[in-house]
Amino acid sequence: NFFNRLMKFNYFILLLFALLCFSCKKHNDSVDNKNTPYFKIDSLYNLSFSDKLNLNERIKFTNHGILLAEKNHIDSLHLKGIGNKAYHYMGVLPDSSGYYINELISTSKKKKKKKYLAYSYSLKGNSFFNQSRYDSAYFYFKSANVVYYDFNDSLSLGYNQLMMARIHYFYNDYNASEELATQALEYLKTKNKSYVIEAYNILGSIFKKS
Repeated sequence: NFFNRLMKFNYFILLLFALLCFSCKKHNDSVDNKNTPYFKIDSLYNLSFSDKLNLNERIKFTNHGILLAEKNHIDSLHLKGIGNKAYHYMGVLPDSSGYYINELISTSKKKKKKKYLAYSYSLKGNSFFNQSRYDSAYFYFKSANVVYYDFNDSLSLGYNQLMMARIHYFYNDYNASEELATQALEYLKTKNKSYVIEAYNILGSIFKKS
């Protein structure tokens, strides 16, 4: 069943999105220096995604990173920690996830960090998507891309286009789904194999319906 496969696959590509979204972001201090706060905080966040940890342990590592980011006044890593926390709770404790997504939205606006604001909209879209509230999910995926256009962030743009393509597919709007999946491929190209495969899977399913 294509619908069930997409729902199951959603957490996998969301995980990829969470890990890749700021992986190329560079700080003023070298993250190669293990004595810098940046390295220590990033290491804690990376540890929180280990498959060997339970939820409480994931949150513990994330909270430690957030506290260090606050102590060292590193806004970007503070926001990254909030986003990671929202991700860890998603699918397990959706109310808690929603709380931290809203915190990420408000703090990103306050700190004028547009890239994190866009990421928070993507998380919000995924939260609604997982609740089968597709109209609300679509609104936030689209809102995220409005911001991502300013950064020409092709990976993030492609991800959100892919999610919107899924929603149109669920509503049997195959023409719009095909258009968005094709646009996603244009953004993604060879940037992420899993996303590209999923875009082709959607296009293949549309072809079978036609």
